[in-house]
Amino acid sequence: MPSFADCMKIKVNCGINEFSVELNKTDTVATLKQKIEKIEKLGNIPAKKQILAIIGWKLFKLLADNEKTIDEYAIGEGQNVFVSWYEFEFFVEYKEKMNPINVKAMTTIKEVKEKMAEITGIPTEKQTLSHYKYGQCNENGSMIKNEIVQHTIIIMSVGSEIKVKWQNDDEFFLINVNGTDTVATLKRKIEATNEQGRKSG
Repeated sequence: MPSFADCMKIKVNCGINEFSVELNKTDTVATLKQKIEKIEKLGNIPAKKQILAIIGWKLFKLLADNEKTIDEYAIGEGQNVFVSWYEFEFFVEYKEKMNPINVKAMTTIKEVKEKMAEITGIPTEKQTLSHYKYGQCNENGSMIKNEIVQHTIIIMSVGSEIKVKWQNDDEFFLINVNGTDTVATLKRKIEATNEQGRKSG
């Protein structure tokens, strides 16, 4: 019989609402799913349709093994466990907050940006989506199934403008940059802007 010290409460998050669930360290993922299934306000999601994950700063751990215990997955008191039951879900990180996005394999990057615009109020043209491991996602036309692995995390940054001034020149010009731009990318943008300026001059 589990001791009192083995008992804990974790938070189950579905992206909109958050619920507390009591567990023991020796409980399995299957047990957790059964407890989640009993939460009426979550719609009594069948255990077999649930996808559970722990998400944090540059962390993603899918609770894929139903027979593993809570302790084996290093789930502790107050831990946030995300639950999804859609065809396809991944997470967009913006300002250190994880935003679950529910999509289909044929959803485009442009449509993901539109979903993020609804959540954050940031216009789609100012957004840049980057996979934390593979770099910037191809823009707009590309489909999710080609760009991201299911249940992964993408980071959203917001484009902005910086002022660039040539030495011994009183004038400056604006360059559009993204948070994921490298110094090499910035140099190429400056070079391209300078080339345009010479042509128009």
